[in-house]
This record gives sequence, structure tokens and C-alpha cells, in this order.
Amino acid sequence: RKQLGQVGEHVISAITASRELNDGYAFRVDPTKASLIDVARWLDLWRRCCPFYEFQIDFHAADASLWLSVKGRPGVKAYIPVDSPRLAKKLPE
Repeated sequence: RKQLGQVGEHVISAITASRELNDGYAFRVDPTKASLIDVARWLDLWRRCCPFYEFQIDFHAADASLWLSVKGRPGVKAYIPVDSPRLAKKLPE
């Protein structure tokens, strides 16, 4: 849990934008602040405690844009802010 929090805080601090999806949220991660490896490491830790999430990483080599989607079955979208209040601060308004 401690490692999940530390790595999560690092990645969350690198989020620069977000958008709502039907079944979750997508977050743009600044790859100069948190690498693709950082994001993958965080998701590997997060899935161990919360296997009901579905994660997707979209990485575009041409411009190094990095988007992380956190989604899942019905009910998961509403649980994201409860599970991760720090991430909730990055949700679209």
C-alpha cells in the first residue's frame, strides 16, 4: 500500500488533463514528469488491490503523448473518487 501511494502520487502529479468516458475517465500524463514505465508500475500495484478496474495506456511515439484510462463495469466509475481522492482532484469539472 505504501509503494502504491508513493508511485501513485508521482504519476497523479504528472496528470495535465482529463476527460470523462462512459465507463470511467482518461488522464493525460506529462511524460517528462512521469514515464510510461512509472505509469505501468503504478497500474501493476493498483491492480493487485483493486482487480475490478480496467486500465488502458495509450502511448503515441510521434509526440510522446501518454493517456491513461481507468474504467470498469457499472459502478466502478463512481468508485474511482472514493478509492483515490488524489486522483479525484484531477477529474474533469
